[in-house]
Amino acid sequence: FLKDRRGTNVLAAFTPIKDFGLGFAVRTDVDTLYAPMKSRLNLLALALVGIVALAIYAQHSQVRPVLKQLVASEQQVKAILEDQSELVSLARPDGELTYVNPAYARHFGLTPAEMVGGNLFDHVEPADRTIVRRVVAEVMSTGTTASSENRMTAVNGAESWIAWTNNLQRGPSGEPMLHSVGRDVTERMRAERALHTLTAIFDATTDYVIQKDRKSVV
Repeated sequence: FLKDRRGTNVLAAFTPIKDFGLGFAVRTDVDTLYAPMKSRLNLLALALVGIVALAIYAQHSQVRPVLKQLVASEQQVKAILEDQSELVSLARPDGELTYVNPAYARHFGLTPAEMVGGNLFDHVEPADRTIVRRVVAEVMSTGTTASSENRMTAVNGAESWIAWTNNLQRGPSGEPMLHSVGRDVTERMRAERALHTLTAIFDATTDYVIQKDRKSVV
């Protein structure tokens, strides 16, 4: 670009006209030359800003309801777990508890906060720990669901029988977690033991044992 006497950037062009000894010259200010292009660029910039704003609004209008539904679903699941009478827990492969529902904690005479961070094997009857570790290892290595029954001990020393359903789940980062759901079957186990003992006594006696009901029917 050249500058004229005003110091303004100008663009000039010259071409001769044949056989006449004359020429054709054109000169214009750069600002004047690019003025239409600048206005179009401004319009384009405004249009892009509008498109981006509409995209952000559309994204928010679609994402927010989904997020609300996810939060509501999570709250519903949490409420269901906390209202359950069954014992529900999540633990790492080494047995460290990361979640227990209130029913689980109550069964052992503790609160969920007192149990999280502890080890589930600490609450297993010592004589049953080897079997329980074997079940947990099988679930974590194969991903299959395993059902088992073992004795558990509360903080006051009370012993109970729990029927467990164990399966493999994945944590937020994809790490393997043990998900366990348990039912107290202590009364059933006591009844089965009593029946077994009574049957053994009957089998061992050499006398006849006759049982009658109230109407003396054998």
